[in-house]
Amino acid sequence: MADESFIPPGQEELVGAMLGSSVALPGDCKLVTGNLEKTTITATYACPSGDVVVVLTHPAAAPTNATRTEKFALRIERGTAPADLQNVLLSRIREREGQFRWTTYPGAMPRAEPTASPMLSGGVVLGVLVLAALWLWRRRTVTNRE
Repeated sequence: MADESFIPPGQEELVGAMLGSSVALPGDCKLVTGNLEKTTITATYACPSGDVVVVLTHPAAAPTNATRTEKFALRIERGTAPADLQNVLLSRIREREGQFRWTTYPGAMPRAEPTASPMLSGGVVLGVLVLAALWLWRRRTVTNRE
C-alpha cells in the first residue's frame, strides 16, 4: 500500500496566503472560498468570466495532468483560468510551501499491533483440549486392560 499524506490542522492562514487571500490576482479574480479537506485543498475564485475551481493535493496523489511544485500538485478542476492566474498561484505556493507540513502515514492510518491473534489463541486452547482428551482416552484404555 502507498503512503498516505494528510493535511494537519493549524495551516489555514498559510494556505490562505498561498492561494492569494486578500490580494489582487490576475484577471480581476478573487479568492471566495477555500476548503481544507483531509487530503486536498479546494479554492474557488470569482473571475469576470466565471468561477474557477483549483485543487491542490500531495504530488504523489495527483493525476498526471497536474502541475507540480515541491510539496503540491495543482490542477484546474472547473472553469477557465485567466492568463497568468495559475502562474501567480504557483509562484505564491512555491514562496511559502517550505512552511507547510504534510503528515504522512505509511500505507494507511497507523494501527495498534495486537498482542495475540484471537485465532491463534483459540487454536492453542483447542490443541490443549485435544491433547488432554487423548491423554485421558489413553489412560482409560491402559486402565481397562489391567
